[in-house]
Amino acid sequence: MNKRGMSRRGQEWWWMLTLLLGLVLVVLAILFFTGFFDKLNTAVGVLPGDLEIVTQACKLAVSANLATSYCKDFKEVEMVAGGKQWVNCQYDVVRSTLDKADVPSLNPSCGNDEPKAFCQNLKTQLKETYDDNVLVNGQSCKDRGVLEETAPGATDLAKGKVDIA
Repeated sequence: MNKRGMSRRGQEWWWMLTLLLGLVLVVLAILFFTGFFDKLNTAVGVLPGDLEIVTQACKLAVSANLATSYCKDFKEVEMVAGGKQWVNCQYDVVRSTLDKADVPSLNPSCGNDEPKAFCQNLKTQLKETYDDNVLVNGQSCKDRGVLEETAPGATDLAKGKVDIA
C-alpha cells in the first residue's frame, strides 16, 4: 500500500476509469457540436416541435396580455411536412390550436399587415440574399406584395431582349 491507502492495483483501475470517462465526454462533445442530437430528436420526435413551442409561447403571451409578442414576434419553424417558414400567433394552425384550448385571441390588437411588415423587414435585413418565396404564416412574401428587387433591365436580359452588340 502507498501513502494514500490505495493499492497499486486500485490506482490502475482509478486511472482507467478516469480515462474512460474522459473519452466518453469527448465523444459526447463531438456529437453535440456536429448536430447529432438535433438529428436524433428529429428521428425520434421526443422533444416538442417548433410549432408546439410557438403555440405555448402564444398561450403565455395571451395570459400575460403581451400584444406585441403575440402580433410581432415571428419564429422560424421547421414544418412537419418539410420546409421552413416564419410564423407568429396569427398563423392559422397556431390560432386553431389556441381556439381548441379555449385561449382567448389577441388578434384584434394586431394589424392585418403584420406578416407583410415582417416580409419588408426580412427584405431590408437580408438584402441580396432575400427570396420573395419565403413563407410567412403560410403565404409567400411575393403573394403579400413584397418582391425581391432586380437590377434595371435584368428581366429583359434574362428574356434575351437586350442587344449586347
